[in-house]
Amino acid sequence: MAKFSTKLNTTNRPVSTTRKTKLRLDELLVTATRLFNTQGFLSTRMDEISSSMQATPGSLYHYVESKEELAYRCYLRSCDIRRAQLEHANDPENSGLENICDFFGNVLADHQSRTAIVGELNALKPVWANRIRRLQRTNVEICQKMVLRGVNDGSIGTTNPHLTGIALMLSLIHI
Repeated sequence: MAKFSTKLNTTNRPVSTTRKTKLRLDELLVTATRLFNTQGFLSTRMDEISSSMQATPGSLYHYVESKEELAYRCYLRSCDIRRAQLEHANDPENSGLENICDFFGNVLADHQSRTAIVGELNALKPVWANRIRRLQRTNVEICQKMVLRGVNDGSIGTTNPHLTGIALMLSLIHI
């Protein structure tokens, strides 16, 4: 199983201002994701997020205009991470089951990329919530194709690859 990673900068090299901004935004998204997941979107305050980052509350608004936008960006990050993990595991040389196992193995082993529990989409602007739903559907479709490949190659025995793909992706909600 190939290891997938989305680790942040761990080198000791100097980092440009643009790179520092990106790293700080990544830290903000990771921190907000953790707090939204444990406390819920509505119960999490921006000052709690900034305190967890050892930053001032006002500094967060350099990166986002509102808590709602922050949640949206956390959800986008989560969808992007899952898609990258799916694409990384989707090897045409492997059976469908091997691809599914690689995907889940990488998700479970990747402690750096905790993703947002996408459960409070109604708190977002409708256009943002709809975009997240489309991205989630795309990820589910990739998983469903892996399952269908496994059914076709005999490595997965299911009568409904569509529902199996949905169930597999739903199993990751709290990871």
